[in-house]
Amino acid sequence: MDTKNSRQDRLPRARTAWIIAAAALAACLAAASMAATARPEPVALLDCKRAPDYAFLDWAKAFAVEAGGLRLRAPRSAGGAGFNIQVNVAGHRDWTPAIRLTAAEGHGAARLRLILGDADGTTHEYAFDLAALKRGEPQTVTAENGASLAEPGQLKAPGKTEGFDAARLTMIQVQGDWSDKPVDLLLAGIVLVEPNEAILAERAKLREKRAREAERARREAEAREKLKRELLANPVHPADGPAIVHVGAVAPDVIALVLQEKTLQRVGQQPYEKQPGDEWKRSGDKVIAWEGDTVVETPIHIEVERQEGGRKRKLGALAIGTNRLHPEEPVLGAALTVVTVDEPAAYRIQAEGATDAQRPARVWWKRKPNQIDARGSEVTVFLKLAAPMAEGTRCRVRFAGVNASVEHTDFVYAPRTTRSIAVHASQVGYRPDDPFKRALLSVWLGTGGAMSYADGTPFHLLDEATGAVVFSGTSRRLKAAADKESFKAGRNYGKTDVHALDFGPFSKPGRYRVCVEGVGCSYPFEIARDAWERAFRTSMMGLLHHRSGIELGPPFTDYRRPRNMHPADGFRVVPMDRTMLDGEIKAVLDSVRGLVGKRAADCTFVPEAWGGYMDAGDWDRRSLHLSVTYLLLELYELFPDYFATVRLSLPPDERANALPDILDEALWDLSFYRRLQLPDGGVRGGIESTAHPRPGECSWQETLVAGVFAPDHVSSWTFAASAAKFARVAERVAPKLAAEYREAAVLAWKWAEANAQRVEAAVAARGGKVGDADRGRNLAAVELFALTRDAAYHDAFLATTVLKDANPELLRQQEAAFAYTRLPEGVGDAALKRKARDLTVKFADAGIRFAEGNAWGLTTDVSQLPPMGFVGYFTAPGMISRTAPRAWALTGDERFLASALRACQFAIGVNPDNLVYTTGLGHKPVRNPLHIDSRMTGQPAPAGITVYGISDPAERYGFDNWAYIWYLGRTMVPDARTWPAAESHWDIYLVPSSNEYTVHQTIAPTAYTWGFLAARADLLAGSR
Repeated sequence: MDTKNSRQDRLPRARTAWIIAAAALAACLAAASMAATARPEPVALLDCKRAPDYAFLDWAKAFAVEAGGLRLRAPRSAGGAGFNIQVNVAGHRDWTPAIRLTAAEGHGAARLRLILGDADGTTHEYAFDLAALKRGEPQTVTAENGASLAEPGQLKAPGKTEGFDAARLTMIQVQGDWSDKPVDLLLAGIVLVEPNEAILAERAKLREKRAREAERARREAEAREKLKRELLANPVHPADGPAIVHVGAVAPDVIALVLQEKTLQRVGQQPYEKQPGDEWKRSGDKVIAWEGDTVVETPIHIEVERQEGGRKRKLGALAIGTNRLHPEEPVLGAALTVVTVDEPAAYRIQAEGATDAQRPARVWWKRKPNQIDARGSEVTVFLKLAAPMAEGTRCRVRFAGVNASVEHTDFVYAPRTTRSIAVHASQVGYRPDDPFKRALLSVWLGTGGAMSYADGTPFHLLDEATGAVVFSGTSRRLKAAADKESFKAGRNYGKTDVHALDFGPFSKPGRYRVCVEGVGCSYPFEIARDAWERAFRTSMMGLLHHRSGIELGPPFTDYRRPRNMHPADGFRVVPMDRTMLDGEIKAVLDSVRGLVGKRAADCTFVPEAWGGYMDAGDWDRRSLHLSVTYLLLELYELFPDYFATVRLSLPPDERANALPDILDEALWDLSFYRRLQLPDGGVRGGIESTAHPRPGECSWQETLVAGVFAPDHVSSWTFAASAAKFARVAERVAPKLAAEYREAAVLAWKWAEANAQRVEAAVAARGGKVGDADRGRNLAAVELFALTRDAAYHDAFLATTVLKDANPELLRQQEAAFAYTRLPEGVGDAALKRKARDLTVKFADAGIRFAEGNAWGLTTDVSQLPPMGFVGYFTAPGMISRTAPRAWALTGDERFLASALRACQFAIGVNPDNLVYTTGLGHKPVRNPLHIDSRMTGQPAPAGITVYGISDPAERYGFDNWAYIWYLGRTMVPDARTWPAAESHWDIYLVPSSNEYTVHQTIAPTAYTWGFLAARADLLAGSR
């Protein structure tokens, strides 16, 4: 029984327990509430712990990985960078992109752009306002307008399928705002954040903005329709409108019209006299250069602006110290009226004698740029007729709504006399005894897609002078539009049917056209004994035109250039303590940075450092170019009697000497490295400048500091190989020179053997990596053994040859293996020589299989080679390998000769563009290679340049993505990424992967194969 006291005792305890329980309950409720309102963590797209996969313009070298993220420091905000990613954020489509960053005190750019791309090419763009950033504090900036994956700031480009695939994000690209403001940011990450109330409010505004944009788009569509009606009712034909370049059929019921939309007028450097008020605007990355007699660090670009009438006008890029500048080239012509170009009502086709004009049933078209910087385009319009035309039909095509420069053009449907863009033939021609002679039939209709032709369509070879049929055959379908091909990705490179038109048995010399019944003819070509020799001589001019250190011009070339980079003209080359193996431009910068602020009188120079071949559009000279010399020497070794008589375009003193011309050209680069050889035998790796050329400068005006590399073992072995080969093959025609180069080769070998480990250790200590040094050593060993018969060289060859491997990778040592097979009988290891021969044949057979697996005859014995211009995929015969001609030299088997011929076809006109990928050759050569000197002087590009050509657009390589964004995206129809790879070359100058080249990757391999095909009869006569 409770007492009062006991009850009173329990009450405080109960009250305390209740208070504790209530507090616990409150705590639980508070925790639950906090849990309910806690924001999820951001989702990472990029952690910014690695350098970009690519960067361009002012951001090309502006990134550095630091402890807190990725540092971006650039002098201007005109640039961008991209990252390849694999991210699945399908569950966060409603979230907003954000950038975690810290702005340094020097940062000035007000905005950034972010582009996200999915696996099929759809891209979304987001803007970020940086104006209110607090300097020095980590911050997270979200996309403007609360934009999300589902509702982006801007749909940049649609892909192949509808919608943005957030489950397969593959690309992030960051771009500046294209202002002159500096960028100095530490990027810590790119993330997605859940939208809060502020973001949602901004997103509501975005939707309102979208509604306004939709309304504006509706009004613009109405305006376009109104304009279309006006143009159709009252067509205009300005004198500078798109010009009709060609009219022909691609089928009995399809007429193709080719128009040129705008042209760029080349303008060379102009005299410049500074006036009061002129402003020299310096911009771009800092470079180390000469200004007067002093080494300075200065922005690479100098642009002149002048005050005129209260406004600033850009005059052009200044070549400092020359009183000359390169102005902006004018673009001539009116833009195409694209609103009507695919309208059937915009055309009237009236047959002769008919009372009524008919509209085409359908109109398809395609457009791609073909002028410098994409400032003009070739447009092809396909008019699908209601019924096929009868041969001999005369008709007038009226432009009833397209602003062509003429009101009409007349056309005769005469397939036997009219060229068709669908018939592709060699523009080099053939030797009568060439076992492979093939034209192709194909056309991709652009917005109309694939074109089908009947298998077995008749074709004829017509005499150009008389029109007589000299050979007849039928087409054979090589690939249909949907067929897979032998390329790395297995995709179809033509996106249309491709038919072979074979006429290999025909051998009568003459000038001919291939004519396909109902379609039309090819460009004319010759069957002649010297067809390949003429092509070879043109290609060799490409080497001549890249000589450094001499004047170019008549009488040996029409291309004019002053003597460049010669010490007698005051050009300075400083010695470097870095080798070519340390990384080219990086090596120069590391070596010469200490010269900044010094005057010329305080510097040391290397007067013998002149000559060699300039690399490409730029002017560096590297020991890699010795492969050019080696290929020319191999040609001469194979065909000495033939090349003893072949005359090349050379300076008069070389034409007059006793050396065969091909040896004169081979000696040009070899003599450069002979001058760079030190007394102890070490060979310096060439000459490099502190950056790529300054805008506005020509090669004879270069102000960048240039340095000569320190000697290295790889350059020394490479030199030894070519020097030894020269000594051997030139001994009968130039014994004194042969003896000089014999001694130089032995000295270079000895130096390389003694110093290889030391150089490799030094390069590694500086963070470099040497790579496959054994390739150079192996080739030098076999050539020195062939020259001297010294067993020590044979032992070195055996120690480094891949021929002893279980599964030899011949590509690494193809030249050495071929040289070993050609050692005289009884010299060398007979079993190993047989293995080298068998491997060469094996790899050549692999090339044949690859060529037979694709419609275009593209040939390589490396089936997984990336389909990019940098390896000459579509242009250099055999791409990066010479196994086909070498296998024929070893066996005389005709299938290898046919393979070598087929490997040349695409680049000499047997392609969808009917384009020759070597300047100065054929009916339709490339015209805008990335050759700076010719552009700066307003001249056509010199002859003999074989460009890189094509990179498969479907591969989406980072190195040319900027070209799709800036040039191609707003120009090409259909979308540039959807074009067939086989016609995705853009002759627009500035894109390195397409328009650049090198003497050793494209020009020399082309000259080698064409020279081989020209000279081959001598080899067979001697080997049988």
